[in-house]
Amino acid sequence: MIKNILFDLDGTLLPMDSEKFMKLYFKGLMEAFPEIHPQVLHMTVMDGTKAMVEDQTERTNLEVFQESFTSKIVMDPIEVMNRFFTYYETNFQKVKDATWVSQAMIDAVSILKNKGYRLFIATNPMFPLVANKARIAWANLNFDDFEYVSSLERNHYCKPNLKFFDEFLKENNLNPDECLMVGNDTYEDMVITRMNVMTYLITDCQIDDNDIRFHSDHKGTSIEFKEFVHKLESVSERG
Repeated sequence: MIKNILFDLDGTLLPMDSEKFMKLYFKGLMEAFPEIHPQVLHMTVMDGTKAMVEDQTERTNLEVFQESFTSKIVMDPIEVMNRFFTYYETNFQKVKDATWVSQAMIDAVSILKNKGYRLFIATNPMFPLVANKARIAWANLNFDDFEYVSSLERNHYCKPNLKFFDEFLKENNLNPDECLMVGNDTYEDMVITRMNVMTYLITDCQIDDNDIRFHSDHKGTSIEFKEFVHKLESVSERG
């Protein structure tokens, strides 16, 4: 019996042109770190991302990224993270140009909320909460409608590591059998099927891994997802 809905953010609640997103993102970072050669900055950020994905310790993703970045760039760790957070609080807003609003997903979230479902955002926690709040706003959604939003500071693992989902479910006291994961990545989101969580693959901005794909229990466009949730019973009606 589904009671809890876990949403991916980028490409799911927030449609986007991923290539344009990354281009604008790194353009902003280059302005934040003008003394670092653009290619070196790009490589160092990507290495930090890889470190977070591969890390199996109990350190936060923030700690892992900071260690990776400052092991390659000789800068004060506090100064590094201050610049990153300042960027996310300011010029990161320019990245919005790579995204657009999905009225169908806005409607779906509203329908689920009104039907009594608990709503969560299980975005890959590679961005700080301030950046996640920004992208939720870009999607024309209300941050307060979601009980929990994963983030760089809060979480200790990344997708597709099942430890991320295990931590997410345990921290929110969620039963896997009562959850539906909604995402657009056939690997990073759908891997949660290994934990007996039901899945819905949003195809508008679908991401396919050429080597690893997982079956989704349901699949469709954002419009079809809206129709899907419209047919769901209200949680209160089951009692």
